[in-house]
Amino acid sequence: MLQFGESTVRLAEIARQSGHASEAVSELWPLGARLEARIDDGHTERDVLHLLARARVGLGVALGNVLPEERLATAAHWTAKSLEVAEYFQDRGMTSYVLRMHGNELRKANLRGAAVQRPSSG
Repeated sequence: MLQFGESTVRLAEIARQSGHASEAVSELWPLGARLEARIDDGHTERDVLHLLARARVGLGVALGNVLPEERLATAAHWTAKSLEVAEYFQDRGMTSYVLRMHGNELRKANLRGAAVQRPSSG
């Protein structure tokens, strides 16, 4: 499942960057649901959690490309969910990436105050 998940995240990113964000959402949504269920069942291996963080941020960014302006806070919600996992790893590179993506989604949702506040609250 991890190999399939890693491939899905990579291909979804390529699809999103190629202007096919809705296809990225279609791939990442079920992957995220499967990973969430796996974690709910007690499978909290490091690789599963790392993949979940990447899937969540990818889903949030892709949603930020397809949702109407009044629903962009939903995209920021998903990138924020990835931040919870990224902070667990205490990996500066991963946390920095997630914060950048989350900040972008907050900015697009016109939640600039939250974008400024988030890094200083962590």
